[in-house]
Amino acid sequence: MLKEDPATYCLKLLTRFENEFGMDSYVDYITIQPYHCFGVYSGSYVTDKNGDNIIYLPYTNDKELLRELFYHELGHAIFQNYNIPKYLTRILNPIVNENPIHYRYRILINNFETRPPGMCSSYSLIDKEEEFAELFSFYLVNKHKKRFFIFDNESIDIFKDKVLKRKLEKLHHYLNN
Repeated sequence: MLKEDPATYCLKLLTRFENEFGMDSYVDYITIQPYHCFGVYSGSYVTDKNGDNIIYLPYTNDKELLRELFYHELGHAIFQNYNIPKYLTRILNPIVNENPIHYRYRILINNFETRPPGMCSSYSLIDKEEEFAELFSFYLVNKHKKRFFIFDNESIDIFKDKVLKRKLEKLHHYLNN
């Protein structure tokens, strides 16, 4: 249960990330929307017409859900504003969605999929950028854990999923260099 304003909490997470990893987040504003759509919580990272980078998140008192959503959108900011090295992009989902209809279709069908081995969630199946954002969130939410990672309401034994473990090691190397 979240005990403070969601925007304040996300701002603390953002500041902690920038200080710990020494990276500019390219986030100018965090906006908490007062609604969600039929229990589906989603956010977005957009650049508005003034050039401001904004993370939009739905209102929730669920601290873990808010962290996952915030770090996912922060992952989009990093993916779009930094040159992600080949050693990391080579192991991500190869799909790149240029067509918005195809992208929305993949979101719809992957909501009903189970998490495949090597992925941290079924949402990672959508495309390369979404997998990076999910992996980024998965890593930051669980960075102090050693074996059993919790993400998207699922407990994942990282020692049993060697592909996912390798992806996390490469992301760890990228963020800590």
